[in-house]
Amino acid sequence: MAMNKYNPIQQFCGMSIIKVITILSLIGLPSLVHAQGDGPRFYWKGLVGMNAFPVIGTSQSGNANPMDPAHTVNPGSEFISTMAMPGYARVFSLFNRSAMASIVVPMGRISSKINLNGLTTTQTAMGFGDPILQFGVNIVGPKAIKNIPDMLRYKPKFSMDIMGSLAIPVGEYDSENQVNIGQHRWYGRIGLPVVCQLGKWVPGK
Repeated sequence: MAMNKYNPIQQFCGMSIIKVITILSLIGLPSLVHAQGDGPRFYWKGLVGMNAFPVIGTSQSGNANPMDPAHTVNPGSEFISTMAMPGYARVFSLFNRSAMASIVVPMGRISSKINLNGLTTTQTAMGFGDPILQFGVNIVGPKAIKNIPDMLRYKPKFSMDIMGSLAIPVGEYDSENQVNIGQHRWYGRIGLPVVCQLGKWVPGK
């Protein structure tokens, strides 16, 4: 009796051209295009009504300000940051598609030693950063998981969301400092998070 074996090459070739183009485009994007204030697990689909309280921690050091979107390198300078980003997220159904609303609040401490024109100064910033509001809804993939039977039947396969985020400029900011946790400006992003299943969702079945 013939057995069906999982063939990743055959499965990849069976994808629609739109999916293939999307994956190749994401691979080709620069490393600066990454999730800020969240993580890849934010985009796994959950049961409607589920609440999540993620906490993301980061520790960085180098000669570029980690809170500066331009990441300008300052030769001879050093930045050290220890940040935590607690948040809240809720999953709900929107037009029978899985959707999520969330908020992330950066907080922590940044210390710096800046060498400019032969003069060395040290500065420290600590407190809360700019809260980031985010909303996303699935546009390609399985329908919303509304109950336990839906959860048991769920297979992620390929899914793509459309999401948008907005930062509210209420974080700690001092115009006389070169180092700040808040950015004193409105900013945001729009993205297309993608989740692609590789292999069997439930091994052995």
